[in-house]
Amino acid sequence: SAPCATGKNTTPTISGVFKYSQYQERWNFGKYYVRPIMRFNGGAALHSRTYRPDGSLYDPTLGKPVSHGCVRMIQE
Repeated sequence: SAPCATGKNTTPTISGVFKYSQYQERWNFGKYYVRPIMRFNGGAALHSRTYRPDGSLYDPTLGKPVSHGCVRMIQE
């Protein structure tokens, strides 16, 4: 087990048991990026916390619902 952050109330993380369907190295959103990404159930994903382009943490939040539906985890 590991600390994570799930989807906020307006964009909840789906529940269930899934196999991941795709691995991606990185998603870049301009102000921040996440890496690596393991997609499941179409568009949902397990990925790192958000990082600024310089590599520093953009949003270190874990342990509460803050994402847009993905599961954020410690990159390690």
